[in-house]
Amino acid sequence: MQLVRGYICIRRVITGFGRLGAVTAMDLYNIVPDAVAFAKGMGSGIVPIGAALLNDNLSNSYSEFEDVSPTFAWTPLACAVSKANIDLLLKEKLPEKAMKKGKYLLNQLNYLFYKYLPDNTGEIRGVGMIIGIELVNNRKEKKPFSRLIQRLSLGLVRNGLMICETWNFKVIFICPPLNISQSQINEALNIIENELRKLSTNNKIS
Repeated sequence: MQLVRGYICIRRVITGFGRLGAVTAMDLYNIVPDAVAFAKGMGSGIVPIGAALLNDNLSNSYSEFEDVSPTFAWTPLACAVSKANIDLLLKEKLPEKAMKKGKYLLNQLNYLFYKYLPDNTGEIRGVGMIIGIELVNNRKEKKPFSRLIQRLSLGLVRNGLMICETWNFKVIFICPPLNISQSQINEALNIIENELRKLSTNNKIS
């Protein structure tokens, strides 16, 4: 969320459509923005699509222009896929499931990281099905430990678990599919625990 020329704008690409435990962040935090942008979550990553919603004041300001629409817009296929995706999201109650399973995943990640890397684990935070994990050089200085993040990430990928990192390797992101099963979550946690155990048994983490 950001303030642009006196207006409240929300950009929601990664967090879009159910990932935070509600259909939108507006629903979760009871915020009514002046503008909001949607993207990948609309079509579940299957088709490229984006959308922007504006309040009356902002949308009416465009009436002075004859045409402000892009040439690559309103494609029937992308709109149909997005509608089907959002209908399924609501029918299967995926936002509610994301909140419940996300809390379980967050608690388990806190337990594992502080168990195996107590001196190198910074803050672990998350809402719904998006969780960020900081790895630091030590708990006192709390400087990002990029090398450790790279080692952990590569180890997890080699064992079949794909995760994300920030571009500067300061934070690990755990962003599972909203329809992930409990058994799949436990399988992922087992992979993470095995890799953390390997790192913790090293005489020196570097």
